[in-house]
Amino acid sequence: MTTAHGRSIRFAGSRRAAMLLAMLGGLLFVSQSVRCGRAADTPKVAPPADQGRIAELIGQLGSDDFFNREKAQAELTTVGAEAFDALSEALDTARDVEVIERAAYLLRMIKVQWVEKDDPIEVRNLLQNYEGMDEETRQTVIDQLAQLPDLKPLSALCRIVRFERSQALSKRAAVRLMDQKLAEGADWSAREKSLRHGLENSPRSSADWIRIYLAAHQSPGDAVAPLRKQIDAEMDILRQYPRRTSPEILMSLWRRLADLLKGLDRRQDAVDAMMQMVALEKSGTTVLTAVLDWLMEVKAWPEIDELALRFPGRFEQDALLLYTWADAKRRQEKKVEAGEIVARARKLNVEDQRRHLITGLELHRRGLIDWSEQEYQDAVAMGTPGQALTLTAQFLLSESMHDREADEEAAKVLDAATKGMEAAAAQGLDISDAQRTPEANRARSHYFYALHHQRKGEQEQALKHLLEGLGEDQFDAEILIALFQMPDLDTSVRDRVRKLIRESAAVYRRQMQETPDDDTPYNQLAWLISNTEGDFQEAVKASQKSLEIKPDSAGHRDTLGRCFYAAGDLDNAIKYQKEALAMEPHSQQMRRQLALFEAAKAKKDATK
Repeated sequence: MTTAHGRSIRFAGSRRAAMLLAMLGGLLFVSQSVRCGRAADTPKVAPPADQGRIAELIGQLGSDDFFNREKAQAELTTVGAEAFDALSEALDTARDVEVIERAAYLLRMIKVQWVEKDDPIEVRNLLQNYEGMDEETRQTVIDQLAQLPDLKPLSALCRIVRFERSQALSKRAAVRLMDQKLAEGADWSAREKSLRHGLENSPRSSADWIRIYLAAHQSPGDAVAPLRKQIDAEMDILRQYPRRTSPEILMSLWRRLADLLKGLDRRQDAVDAMMQMVALEKSGTTVLTAVLDWLMEVKAWPEIDELALRFPGRFEQDALLLYTWADAKRRQEKKVEAGEIVARARKLNVEDQRRHLITGLELHRRGLIDWSEQEYQDAVAMGTPGQALTLTAQFLLSESMHDREADEEAAKVLDAATKGMEAAAAQGLDISDAQRTPEANRARSHYFYALHHQRKGEQEQALKHLLEGLGEDQFDAEILIALFQMPDLDTSVRDRVRKLIRESAAVYRRQMQETPDDDTPYNQLAWLISNTEGDFQEAVKASQKSLEIKPDSAGHRDTLGRCFYAAGDLDNAIKYQKEALAMEPHSQQMRRQLALFEAAKAKKDATK
């Protein structure tokens, strides 16, 4: 006779009695929960067991004697949350199938309180219903938490490191936490205190990584050997239990080791460490891309060439790998070679418009703006005018040109997009996927033309385009702002603009009431008021609300910076503008706004 776990039962006994014992154990275990890293204040069936006893019980889960296994499981149920870390470690390291399955069962019975009353509102919003999320959604939540600034996400991420049942997700939270970019002047002692308190005595490897991360801040050299030991152990786990980790997690650890070595002036050791990561590359280009990005940072040009020669098939099939290689050549002033590699990249996916769009977006994220715009242009050229992907490429291209103040070119791109939309509509084709109307498109084009004329000092032409744009879309916020800020505006026009600003604000407020979980109207109201007139404190509050709903938005931080600037709080204006720029470092508009705030702060300080 065998159990469901495949163990032979070597004695006569009551199946019903065994089942009742297991059920009773499960019910007792459910009564335990985790709160802030501790057992909740629920009655315990037995006194808390020490960790030595817990380890002994976990070992007995693999006993050859069925009753011993059931007895150990029943006793562990009375321990509940206090056994969480030891059970997690057993799940990660045990070789006995029975121990693994029973440990997994017991872990599922522990209920974790993911949201705490002291959590910031952004954290509470993200963790709402965390227990009910699938693994992919939890990954997204972890990534979004890690993007929150300052100390806000630390307790929540530590909670996930300690109590997430998935070892891979626990480790993801740890590496995301360590990879956080710290704000200028960040309080390291407060960060360390929060992390140590959040981790407590967790034996998980992911918790050990964070402890090494903290130790490295004080003594980088002493952290090298322990980190390398953890990496070797994680490599073994990847080979034996790939579901418990990932190449991405290992990549983060390798990169941390390489950065430590680089900081210790052991550059070649750092490069060698990163090159070892390539051994993880089985298929695809994820690891190659990450290694290349790091090698680019340290200008390891020979190693980049080595990878390109070592994996020619991968490079010649992936445009972004080729662009990275080309970027390395261009930084070495090898422009001809760079141009040849770029030409090969652009010839890939010659009929895949979507792929060119994705490539263009990634190049823009990297700050390779000229190549990004070429990819958008290729996507436009291979597409059908007036259709969604073609229009998307044109919108992205025009906004990129606008960001670098090439507004006349941007306007012409939008003019072509509008003609395509009108032609498609005339043929009876559906253009709703464009998510922009021809009228809104023309208004945006007039706004770009107006900016072009303003830079040339041609105020009359600028005013003409702004008024024409207002005729296309009288609630276009940028046009209303530009008209409001225009000097010597005719009184009747100014009165009309102010009236439209008030009406627009009323529309946004109504939308905020109707759809309180939509971040867009909060952000739009805040941007409109902070650039024109009204209650600037209302603008600040609306902008803060938009960030509560969408905490990973650089654009919303950009708006909040503007709101504080309008309210006269220059320190906060600069703080949030820097956060926005850190998230989108290649945004010229955000950089110009930061310069405006810093100049205002310098002027104010000079008058003190």
